[in-house]
Amino acid sequence: MIRWNVSKSNEAIDREQAIAKLRKLTRYCKWGTICTIVALALGLLAVIAIYDLLILPSLSQGFCLQSVELEASEGPILALVGTNEQTPLMLVAHDGHTAIGSGMMACLALAIALSAYRFFSAIEKAGRPFDLECIRILRQVGHLFLIGGVAVKLLGAIVTG
Repeated sequence: MIRWNVSKSNEAIDREQAIAKLRKLTRYCKWGTICTIVALALGLLAVIAIYDLLILPSLSQGFCLQSVELEASEGPILALVGTNEQTPLMLVAHDGHTAIGSGMMACLALAIALSAYRFFSAIEKAGRPFDLECIRILRQVGHLFLIGGVAVKLLGAIVTG
């Protein structure tokens, strides 16, 4: 018998009850990750739409890439600037953050959310959070975080270098 939070109650629950509660909790977590995946996918689609609707047409309308110094900025930025002095569209910030890097981070966040969904599904199916499949998925999530931390900074350094 397993004691469940002895400070609240001295009732013992058995293993099957604990697994049933774990499966119920993972079902809620799966729905939360589904909502997160949908929000991230919509955000990524919005970034793609902005790229297709703003950046690509502006390049064909005489806009060019320039280093621009904004009044409130801490340094120069790389931006698309038009011939009629329209507001520049920033592509690379002064600290190296890029529009491409933001898109990469959104893709990595989507991949991590999909891995979390697979993780919760594996727990719900097996009823064991320390199953080998769960460990493999957590390792993949760790690798995605490492890739996100290194690749985006490296891309920013290459673009601004």
